[in-house]
Parts: sequence; C-alpha cells; structure tokens
Amino acid sequence: MTINDVLGMRDALPNAIKSFVTLDFFNHETRNTDMITGYNPEFKTLFSFKNSVDDFYLKHLYKDFCLAEIFTIKGSRTRVTEKIGEAKIPLQILLEGNTGD
Repeated sequence: MTINDVLGMRDALPNAIKSFVTLDFFNHETRNTDMITGYNPEFKTLFSFKNSVDDFYLKHLYKDFCLAEIFTIKGSRTRVTEKIGEAKIPLQILLEGNTGD
C-alpha cells in the first residue's frame, strides 16, 4: 500500500503529499511536528515535557500511553486535513527500559 492509496489520489506528485504527526502526552497540550512533503516522510522531532515525578505521574506511566496520530493535508487552495493513522505507545516500556534499541 502506498500513501497515494491511503489518500485516494492516483499518481500524486511528491510535492502534493503533505503530512504531520501530533503527540498527546500526560496533561500537556498536544504537540505537532512540522509539515513534511513527499511519499515517505521522516519525522525527526524531539519533544520535551517537564513533569514532577510523584505517585500520580508514576501511576500514569505504568497504566497509560502516549497517543501519536498522523495526518495528511489534501489540496493546495482548500486544505483538507485527514487522519490516516494512529499509534498508542505504552509508557510502561520506558520505565522498564525496553525501548527496542
């Protein structure tokens, strides 16, 4: 499956494909990456969150997840944003040091 298939666009030019990722973590505002153009976007954004480490925060890390969603933008004049995927990343793996490296 190609990004053209996901978007329902046949043979779209690479500069017509624009996408970005949003990230929801704990009680912080949603953050987003810069918009990337092309068929195979690589998002290399570093987000930093300042938190107080207390029992409430540790419970959140053990039980909850970080939500990442990917969006595309169609059209040049009337831009339409469409969510094409999401990932719920369990935070417990960070505590256990099992990040897959």
